[in-house]
Amino acid sequence: MTRLFPGEQPASAGHELTKGVQPTDAALEWRLVRTATRREERAVEALVEAGFAVYLPRLIRWRRAPLGRRKRAPGPLFDGYLFVGFTERQAFAECEAVEAVHAVVRFSRHIPPTPLPFGIIAGILAKEEAGEFDRTRRNKADDPTPGTPVAITGGPFQGFPATFVQRRADERIEVLFSLFGRASPLVLAEAEVALPLRRRAPVGGVS
Repeated sequence: MTRLFPGEQPASAGHELTKGVQPTDAALEWRLVRTATRREERAVEALVEAGFAVYLPRLIRWRRAPLGRRKRAPGPLFDGYLFVGFTERQAFAECEAVEAVHAVVRFSRHIPPTPLPFGIIAGILAKEEAGEFDRTRRNKADDPTPGTPVAITGGPFQGFPATFVQRRADERIEVLFSLFGRASPLVLAEAEVALPLRRRAPVGGVS
C-alpha cells in the first residue's frame, strides 16, 4: 500500500516513505482515525505493516537543543489524528485492532464512519509539500538586505561579527564574517544565525 508521508525518511524507518499522491490512492475510501495519545508515529508504522495506506500530515517547529541551539522538529499537524485509506476488503475492525490506533472516527455508533473526499487528502498533502506547515521557514521577502549586520548564534564561529549575503535554495544562510580583519564567506544553518527582519515601507510610502 502507498504510504503518504512527505519529507525525509527517518533513519529508523524500515520501509520506503512515498512522497506524493499515487493515482491508485483516489480509489481508496479515506477515513479519519484517532490514535493513542502521542503515539501517531507508532500507529503509522503499525498500520503500514498491516497493509493500510496512511497519511500523517506534519507540522514542523523549532525545538530547543543543547547549548542553546535550536533544531527542526516535525510532529503531527493534528494531534492524535491521521488519515487511513481502506480498500473494499479492509474492515474498520482490522484498523482499530492495530497497535496505537484508538478508533475510526464516526458521529455515532449506529452510523458507519463517513468517507472523506480524496480532494481533502490531496489538498492537505499539496500544502505540506509547499511548506505551508513548516514554521521554521521564513519568507525570503522578510530577509535583510545584503550587507546587513547579523549575529552568529551557534557553531564554532558563534559571536563573530558577520553580514548577510543571501538565503540559499537549501534554506541555509550565506554570510561574510570577519576573521583577523578579513571578510570570509560562511554558510550556516538558519538556527545558527539571528536575522533581523527587513524593514518594509509603510503603506502609501509614508515613513
